[in-house]
Amino acid sequence: MIAILIHRLSVVDVASGSGCCFYITRTWTATDNYGLTAVDSQIITIRDFQAPIITGIPPDLVVQCEYVEMGVSPVTVTDNCTANPTLIFTQDTTFNNCYYDINR
Repeated sequence: MIAILIHRLSVVDVASGSGCCFYITRTWTATDNYGLTAVDSQIITIRDFQAPIITGIPPDLVVQCEYVEMGVSPVTVTDNCTANPTLIFTQDTTFNNCYYDINR
């Protein structure tokens, strides 16, 4: 039995796409002692299936009119695929005589 040894094995990665949906084409090249080569490739798909996580949302409150706090609590957002995810603050106010609802 004759054993042919792999003289060289190389791997090259080429990325395409952007954000949390991109592909890596990984190409493997093996060369034996006689200079013969074999090439094969693998496609790796990277997708983001996990939603961002929002923390710091305060509980619902019922307060008297003069004690309504208009400030915003320190809410943060993290994401497994986006280094600095965007957090957008919105507020809807509904006036009803002496009381009103604030939805943030």
